[in-house]
Amino acid sequence: MENQEQSWTKLLSIEPLLNISRPLVFWKNTEFVHESIPGQMVFYNTATQKINHVRIYGLPGTLNASIFSMNGASVSSPLSDKPFE
Repeated sequence: MENQEQSWTKLLSIEPLLNISRPLVFWKNTEFVHESIPGQMVFYNTATQKINHVRIYGLPGTLNASIFSMNGASVSSPLSDKPFE
């Protein structure tokens, strides 16, 4: 990408969410999966602005999320040629 101008487009912004420790993955175009401060997995829908606490727990800072395709194809970031890790 030498000598190419780069740009980006802001698609959405999210207000701070209470008790959210860190984002894990963006999922289904409108949902973020986050880890809450006590270590629970939380889904946040950007369209409805609703939070869904699911019954998946871990020690704070230990939850991870991965993206995969049902057909086994690699899922890549739209900003990179590299697969998500």
